[in-house]
Amino acid sequence: MNLERFNSIMWDVVGDNEKLNLIPLLQAFHRTFSQNITQPNQPNADAFKKADQALKDVLKTSSCNSFSPSQKAFLDSIKATDFVGDNLVLKLEHIIETNISMPGQAITEVQKHVENTIKFYNQAKIIKDTLEDMEIYCDFTRENEYEVGILFPSGLFNNNLDGLQKEIVKLNRHMKTFGLLAANDASSPTIRAVSNDSLDVFLNALPDVANCIVDAIKDIVLLYLAILQIKKYRLELKEKKVPAKVLAPIETYEKERVSEDLEKIADKLIKDYGKKTEKTKDPELRIALLGALNYLIKRLDQGVDFEVTPPAEFAEPKVDASEKDVQEQQKKREDALRLRERAAIIRELPPREKPILCLTEPDEPEEKSKQ
Repeated sequence: MNLERFNSIMWDVVGDNEKLNLIPLLQAFHRTFSQNITQPNQPNADAFKKADQALKDVLKTSSCNSFSPSQKAFLDSIKATDFVGDNLVLKLEHIIETNISMPGQAITEVQKHVENTIKFYNQAKIIKDTLEDMEIYCDFTRENEYEVGILFPSGLFNNNLDGLQKEIVKLNRHMKTFGLLAANDASSPTIRAVSNDSLDVFLNALPDVANCIVDAIKDIVLLYLAILQIKKYRLELKEKKVPAKVLAPIETYEKERVSEDLEKIADKLIKDYGKKTEKTKDPELRIALLGALNYLIKRLDQGVDFEVTPPAEFAEPKVDASEKDVQEQQKKREDALRLRERAAIIRELPPREKPILCLTEPDEPEEKSKQ
């Protein structure tokens, strides 16, 4: 992750701490929990219940809860996931539940985690201020900036340049397909940023292209989650010694479901976006789109994450702006919010340590090298 993106995460962490007044709430949580254990009585129990609910209520509103996969991966890499948002609530609950028979140990562990959390907030503030003193500012999407992020695990291309080159060629081809469908733009996407924990590539995108891609990803994630559920039931039946001849049609259905649903997703995207570019009856584009959708679900199954980010900020309308301009600006904000909500579905995917779908690599034309 580059320093600008790192600083944007620190900016959110620091902003949460200051806006939500987290440190006093954490200290109150620890203090009342300790009193409730060491001096059990109704007033102390009520005080802890109040402090616990107050902390949970504010952490529900934490901006860290809506972090993208790349931001979450970075927090994981610095072992800070349990210090922010809903994860902080879950961690404190876990400590209390696992030490329920050892109240003294529970007090110690809660104190330790609260102290480490406060230490992290203070370190985040120092880091943020230091980076800004060095004129390294946050990397947010500005007005009219849309971004498509692709997070590749390095093992996908065997961690070598030849494999990386082939993967980037495929990515470029499929992103151009979405551009052609939604914006009649077949140009290669421009790179907005590259990060380096895994290989994370962030591309600029036109608004319609970003919306087209996020709709494709949303429907593919829903399909993938449905297949996971079917596979889970099939394995449960297998464990119950259900005959293979009964299970075989279910396994066949899993494979057919993927193919059939990708066809439906392609038709829906062409209907919704092709009409804007007069591409609703282009058979070659439909074939290319199916290839792009197969690429997306194949890579999701292999552990790749995709994230689509709308503008994070908008200019305020001018004082003398017309009613039409004000309404257009408001519509941009509402469209960005809806896109962000649709993109959030990627967070529902479980970790994908190994592929579970029987998918072949999408057919690709031979690349002609220019030597």
